[in-house]
Amino acid sequence: MSSFSIIFNFIQKGAKVKRRLATKSTIRAFFLLSNYDFLGVDVRFGNADLSATEGDDLTLNGGFLNISYRHNFRTGISVERGFVLWSTDGMSQWIFEDVGIDFLSGYGIKYYVVTSQNIGNVLLRLKFRQKFTKLLHTGLYNNPDIYYPELPGRPVADFIDHENSTKINLQLDYLF
Repeated sequence: MSSFSIIFNFIQKGAKVKRRLATKSTIRAFFLLSNYDFLGVDVRFGNADLSATEGDDLTLNGGFLNISYRHNFRTGISVERGFVLWSTDGMSQWIFEDVGIDFLSGYGIKYYVVTSQNIGNVLLRLKFRQKFTKLLHTGLYNNPDIYYPELPGRPVADFIDHENSTKINLQLDYLF
């Protein structure tokens, strides 16, 4: 699936026209295996060129590689595993993850394991996920408007923000 769009935003009379050119390309392979098992691979790349009404134009980009696999042990019991590797330069990416959606920014990796079991009319899902993200904050040092509140006039140096998370979810659904 590939998409291409040009969006023109018209501002009030007398203002300059602002333009955004965005492209997203996705290559997806989905394999149905025996016993309704599946293997999925997604590769996505996105790019956005922004024309500024004042100042410099800006280009944002990003992409990811996603691999997921679900194995059905028998009717009503399955395990799904997924691994994602991403890198973005200002353009956030979104990705489906078993029954939810997740947003990726900066660069990093994540993996998850989901076990599902039907017990009568109840679907039990147990999910474990770890996500490791690095957000680069660069170009701050030469900007006089960015400084430490306790130390006016002292510029902020570039830094990397590490966002690491571990989640364990238990979901119970009643099927009727």
